Amino acid sequence: MIRKPVIITAVVTALTGGLFLGSRNAVRSTSAYFTDREFHTNVYTFGDVTVDGTETDWDPETAARLLPNAGSPKNPVLINTGDTAVIGFIVLDSPLLHEAVSAAEDGSRVNETNREVWQYLTAGTEGFGEGWVPVETGYADSAHQTVPDADSASYVRRVFGWKDSLPGRNGETCAETAPLFEKIRIFNYVEGSLKPEHRNGIDVYFLAVQADNLPLGDGRVTTEASAKNMSVSDLQRIWEILGTNADFSDMPKADTSHRRNLAGEVREEKGGSEE
Repeated sequence: MIRKPVIITAVVTALTGGLFLGSRNAVRSTSAYFTDREFHTNVYTFGDVTVDGTETDWDPETAARLLPNAGSPKNPVLINTGDTAVIGFIVLDSPLLHEAVSAAEDGSRVNETNREVWQYLTAGTEGFGEGWVPVETGYADSAHQTVPDADSASYVRRVFGWKDSLPGRNGETCAETAPLFEKIRIFNYVEGSLKPEHRNGIDVYFLAVQADNLPLGDGRVTTEASAKNMSVSDLQRIWEILGTNADFSDMPKADTSHRRNLAGEVREEKGGSEE
């Protein structure tokens, strides 16, 4: 609290009886001083880093019944629902088979090791959406903990960073990314070779960190304005800051009503209470 006194002085002259110039009987005037103190309290509003993820085209019922080489729409998008500009990341854990049997174009069987169940397509071709920068690739076990190699993994883990900072929301308008991908396609598996227990879910995590004042290791710090068209190395450095604190085994689901942040906490100012 900063207290800054402001003094306002008023002089009031009161005369009693007659005032005769030069007379000894003159009544001395009296002055009353009125003062005012004004106290200022500085209120600090802390940044609200809150993001949600949407997949508006995703139909899990359809995906559960896909035949070999068939596909289904799926379009993960990260949305900044908070008031603070953020740098956004998506972590994709893609199911991995250690022994897979697929069919070649001529119908012959192909035995494969450490084969991903799904392919990811954008604009009809295999690959990821424009604007998403590959930051890191590795492996995770069935508990979504990082492991060193494919032999001990249940998932291939890919980390993507969005190239630009996303501004805080303006009223009801929230900035969002392009989809990480638009469609998934299951590999051309041989009938009977893909068991129900092999159809692990595709896990998509949406994470964000403040866009301002992140150290980049060479004397530079990020700002909302400068965090544009970021390089792989800059996003890798930012991911080191964010990813260190991410526990993927206990990551709460995004809340599309925007009432909770990704830490599972109710957003007091903007979110309201849960029904």
